[in-house]
Amino acid sequence: MTLTTHVPRMIYSKVVAEQFVKSFHLHKQIPTVVLRSRNMFGPHDVPGRAIPRFIAACMSGQPIPLYNGGRDSDDFYYVENYCKAVTLALKNPKAVGEVFNVGTGGNVTVRELAEMVKQLTGSGSRLAILPSRTELEKKPRKTRPSINKVRHVLGYRPVVLLKKGLERTIQWYVKKKSSLDVVIEFPNQPWYECSLGGGASFLSFWMIRQ
Repeated sequence: MTLTTHVPRMIYSKVVAEQFVKSFHLHKQIPTVVLRSRNMFGPHDVPGRAIPRFIAACMSGQPIPLYNGGRDSDDFYYVENYCKAVTLALKNPKAVGEVFNVGTGGNVTVRELAEMVKQLTGSGSRLAILPSRTELEKKPRKTRPSINKVRHVLGYRPVVLLKKGLERTIQWYVKKKSSLDVVIEFPNQPWYECSLGGGASFLSFWMIRQ
């Protein structure tokens, strides 16, 4: 990948963090594992990200904003799947020095995701098709990280699929109205700026095995 000024800052930070951890293993013989956590969701999520915003819109009867038509697609997965990968990595010596993608192996568009949230909440909110906010958003991202390596090396299997994960997340927001209010009041930002708010939590997942 060629890094340019058009690449979001969070990609720089993740590449640097990954190389930093790998260098400890290669040069200091510290046993490390890197688990790539992308588009993970669940309770206590960053307020500006897509799924909390969709749930908040549905539960408050507001339009569901879909910038650039919601054409981006990725493997959105529930946090328990990541916890499962962490547990397997800590227990398996074969994980040392390796880098793994984590997810479900699936792929849905942001629009499909919004439609699922709308259906699961029973909301009458309409899908609001909006123009791109930035030049970066104009080109849809279509991503499906392979989880073949984590399957074969660690025996990982997703434990909570997308629909069940969304149901659990919606139930959490129903019980935690104060968290829902935070989402509603959170500034409207492009996906890559919203994700920066979770940078510290992402970096906390780079594991150094003790």
